[in-house]
Amino acid sequence: MYRKLTLAILLLSSFSTLHAEYLLKESKRVKSKIDRMPKNKVADMKLIPQDPSYYAEQIKPFSKNKQKEFDKKFNEKYFEPWDLSTLDIPEKDLGWEIRFITKK
Repeated sequence: MYRKLTLAILLLSSFSTLHAEYLLKESKRVKSKIDRMPKNKVADMKLIPQDPSYYAEQIKPFSKNKQKEFDKKFNEKYFEPWDLSTLDIPEKDLGWEIRFITKK
């Protein structure tokens, strides 16, 4: 409960104190290969088949029980944020949204 309250206070205070004189600054992480890829040069539409039947032929059907199992797992993962019993954010990550703000 303490962590949820702390997170709520941090979020509210950070959003309520942001004004036009503040900017988001770029993080200081090491650039990866994806950051160095050429921009505006995506050729997926030309190189990857756009007909869904191409991909559907590769899929083998599975039973209704297997479908229900997959659906249950998906719903548990997808709706997990709305069913949190504890806050699983490490202490060092609390307040991350404030660390990337700088004044103009």
